[in-house]
Amino acid sequence: MIRATTTGDEAALRTLQSLLDRSEPMLVDAACGALAIGRIAVVDRPVGYAIAIPGEPATLAELAVRPSARRNGYGRALVESVAEPVEGLVATTRADDAQAVAFYRALGFDVGDQLPGFYGDGSDGLRLRRRA
Repeated sequence: MIRATTTGDEAALRTLQSLLDRSEPMLVDAACGALAIGRIAVVDRPVGYAIAIPGEPATLAELAVRPSARRNGYGRALVESVAEPVEGLVATTRADDAQAVAFYRALGFDVGDQLPGFYGDGSDGLRLRRRA
């Protein structure tokens, strides 16, 4: 089940956020406080979440799915759920992460800008764009 995040989801979101290489703790606050678009996937327990920052286009700021729950459609469902209320969506991923790039392309994202040295370790990023 995919649903909107609430203040009661904060602890679960923070636990899932720890799976990410790069995260912003304030995004959880924004998603739980309705300043951002937050969605959580729950099976028996929370298995993933997505947070998008409203704008034109909106920005998919974080997407996390537990490793044991991957390849079951939760990432796709989470991206679709945050994309539903917006007029376009952008996402950023590591340029050398072929699996992530393929994931986003399968969801209708096109590769946009190259972002040299975008990540803290000097790795390049890619900005991907999806039209509504």
